[in-house]
Parts: sequence; structure tokens; C-alpha cells
Amino acid sequence: MAGRNGQELLSAWVPSELAAAFRGWARAQAGGASAALRDLVAQAVTGEAPAAPPGPGAGYRLTVRLQEGERAALLAAAQAQGVTPSTWVRALAVAHLARRPQWNPAELEALRDLAAEVRRIGANVNRLHWRLDVIMNEDQDRTKLGHGPHNLAVLRHMALNAMQQEPSKDSLRGKLQWAAWNEAYLTKVLALI
Repeated sequence: MAGRNGQELLSAWVPSELAAAFRGWARAQAGGASAALRDLVAQAVTGEAPAAPPGPGAGYRLTVRLQEGERAALLAAAQAQGVTPSTWVRALAVAHLARRPQWNPAELEALRDLAAEVRRIGANVNRLHWRLDVIMNEDQDRTKLGHGPHNLAVLRHMALNAMQQEPSKDSLRGKLQWAAWNEAYLTKVLALI
């Protein structure tokens, strides 16, 4: 396997309970599971802890003094996000300085659900606009003065709703044409409003 920054990927299968316990332990260590595994492999081979690797994993250490209440609030916020306090502080700093938010898995899932809902709403709006444009030729309307555009839009929506409530199986365009040709049918449709 090709290396990255002079490194190579090692992996192993372990029981789920052991993996969960290790992730919990590693979360409390600086750097998380990858850094903890890297340190364990280095200690097993060389007998001493390695220095931080070069590249994206390397960083600068910053020390911050907090009052007890601030520290408790930071620990509570980090636990709520399921990350270490240092990871939470880094995420906040990156989000603030780079204007790039750091989302946790629950927030990402909520954003995905929201995006799916927006797509569904957009599809409904497009379907309604298509009906108004293709069946009622709404885009061809050139009414511009006063309340005229709004009033005509309301009338078009009322006509479309009435035609949809009319129980026959004809197309909407066919129903509109039939209402234009047959006054009895038009009266029947208008009674549905």
C-alpha cells in the first residue's frame, strides 16, 4: 500500500467491545484513537514514545487558563459533543477563525435531513409552478400594474384547486377547456370552490 507522508496504514480486527473500550480510552488521550495506536506500535517496536508525525497531524500546542466554572462548562460541552475538551476547543477556534463549522455526527445527520426536506419542498414548488405554467400559461401573463398580478395569481390558484377537486378523470387542461366550452360544467366546478 502506498504511504502518505512517509507513513503506512496498519489495521487489525478486534472484538467490538474491545474496540469500543479502546476508543473510549483513546478519546481521553491527546490525539484520539489513531494517535494512541501509533504510540502503542512505536512503544512496542522501539520501547520509547515517538514524536508527532509531520504533515496534517502535526500541530502547535496552546495552553489556556480557565476558571473552574469555565472549565466545568467546557467539559460539559465537550461531553455533549462526544469529544475531548481539546478537540472541542479546536473545533470552536476553526469554526470562528476560518468560518468553517465543525459538525458532530448528530448535527451532520440533522443537516442531511434538513437538506432532504428542502429538496422535497423544492420538488413540490417546481411541480406547482409547472402546472401553473404549462396548463395556465402563467409565464406568458404580462400583467404588471397595481394588484393585477397578485389577483390573477389568486384566480389561477383557485381555478387549479377547483379543477383538482372535480372528480372526473380528465386532465387538468381538458377540464379547463371543457369548463370554457360548457357553462353547466363551469357552474358545477365553481360550486366546488
